[in-house]
Amino acid sequence: MAKFTEAETTTLKRILYGTWEYIGNDIMQAVQEEGRYDIPREDVIEVVLDADHAQKMVGELKAKALWEKFEKMTYKERIAFCKKHVFPYPRYS
Repeated sequence: MAKFTEAETTTLKRILYGTWEYIGNDIMQAVQEEGRYDIPREDVIEVVLDADHAQKMVGELKAKALWEKFEKMTYKERIAFCKKHVFPYPRYS
């Protein structure tokens, strides 16, 4: 797994969690329409990693090189990073 400084980790957290904050309400509304009230962390991470909104935040934070470094990690490594640094809880509502 790639190594990130504390500042880089903080920036990645802002990008990834900020993306969840942007798309999370729509996701949770759809989940509630299915009669559920929370989703597993793995689903949250998957939608965040697939969301186009992350690119907007990368641009706003001028973090293109950092995001490229993050994206060079395997998908499994990116999920592990998210679990460790961004989404610590097993379920989200």
